[in-house]
Amino acid sequence: MALPRHLLAGVASSRASLQSRLDPRLSPAPLIAVSAVMAAGMAGVLMAARVPLGVAVVVAAVYAPLVAVNLPAGLAVWVGVLFIRNLSFVSIGPNAAGIMIVFAWLAQLRGNRETVRVVLGRHRLLLLLVVALLTWLSLSLAWAQDPVMAARNVWQWYVAVLLLLIVATALITPEQVRLVVSAFVIGAVASVVIGLFAGGLVDSSTALERATAVEGRLQGGGGDPNYLAGGLIPAIAFAGALLGSFRSPLARWTLMAGAGTLAIGLAATQSRAGLIASVVALLAGLAVYRRQRMYLVAVVAAVVSLGGMWFATNPDAWQRTTSFDDGGAGRSELWQIAWRMSADHPIVGVGLNNFRTRSSEYVREPGSLSEVALIAERPRIVHNLYLELLVETGVIGLLIYLTAVLASMAAAAQAARGFDRIGSTGMASIARATLVGTIAMLTAGFFISYAADARLWFLLGLGPALLALARRQAHAPRGSLGSAP
Repeated sequence: MALPRHLLAGVASSRASLQSRLDPRLSPAPLIAVSAVMAAGMAGVLMAARVPLGVAVVVAAVYAPLVAVNLPAGLAVWVGVLFIRNLSFVSIGPNAAGIMIVFAWLAQLRGNRETVRVVLGRHRLLLLLVVALLTWLSLSLAWAQDPVMAARNVWQWYVAVLLLLIVATALITPEQVRLVVSAFVIGAVASVVIGLFAGGLVDSSTALERATAVEGRLQGGGGDPNYLAGGLIPAIAFAGALLGSFRSPLARWTLMAGAGTLAIGLAATQSRAGLIASVVALLAGLAVYRRQRMYLVAVVAAVVSLGGMWFATNPDAWQRTTSFDDGGAGRSELWQIAWRMSADHPIVGVGLNNFRTRSSEYVREPGSLSEVALIAERPRIVHNLYLELLVETGVIGLLIYLTAVLASMAAAAQAARGFDRIGSTGMASIARATLVGTIAMLTAGFFISYAADARLWFLLGLGPALLALARRQAHAPRGSLGSAP
């Protein structure tokens, strides 16, 4: 007598289950268990030999599966760590995490091939510009007096461009965008808190010394007060934008507390670059947030009040921040040398990262220099993003860079208008915050040499990502916009 089909299916299923238990080759569980035991043993051995290395192995063992399973979540963790990457306990973590993100992105390109093709196809000009920039920077090694110094810097540009491509193509939903933007804010807050409560205020003599030797200024986990200030302003802009994206009172109060912490941190950096960038960001915000100006004014008033309270209790810090009669603690003379050098090499420059190599050649030219030690004995970078690009990569390199930046900013502005048309006010606010934050970092760049800063290139990657998302939502059925407020 033949058995019913459902009984036969049950017997077959039970038999397959029994075989998988008896034959380890048919089930991944034993392999996973063995791998976990080996990883735990390796971490234990390394922990005994060197604690930071053992901790790094444990973190990598947890982080690698996260990146493989959820690339945006892994990217969010990495973005948050950018603000504390110079802390000793973080060590090589960000670099290792970045490598994992690149491999995970490459692995997912096959599955997201259509999305990547559409995004990059719509931004062919930006893609061509960043490829041209990398090519030109790499070619500069050929005419650099010290190609080794140039090679030490060029890899940072490849990382920056990769970050732009990953952000532009990996973030395809509003939830993913809010996740990484929230991580940006959390990382900035963590850097400020660590600086305030773990000895971020230290003593020294000049503002051009290393972050561990900056008189009474907050350095946080970013390694330098000015670099910290440059990233805090877009973080404040994102915190304000996210207030409209979350309906939970707890989330909103947390964001407001975070914005207040960032305001205090920005004041504590005593960064003149941060002060000027803040003013420019406010003016840019008034221009782009036309329908939300009262809301913007309220947020800015709260931030300024908290920053003002900090300055009120630290009057010397306010005097230092608003005093511009010291030549930028050596910057003016560095800029003078850079102008002299760029006049001799206007088209192609002296080669990437070669300003310090060549600067001592120009100290004997006419003109008084009071900070010769910063140029001849302890050579410094230019401390101006645009002037450094001009002197090291020439007019060609500077123009390519600026055109790429403007293309990304244009994408963010178009994304804001696109979200407005479909009624996604929360995402439109994030797009405008991206634009304002980029303007702020570029303004601070007049006093800081951080053209390849990963935080800046994260913002540049958000522009194309947001524009692609706005266009997808505009063409999606009415009921499929999901939870994008």
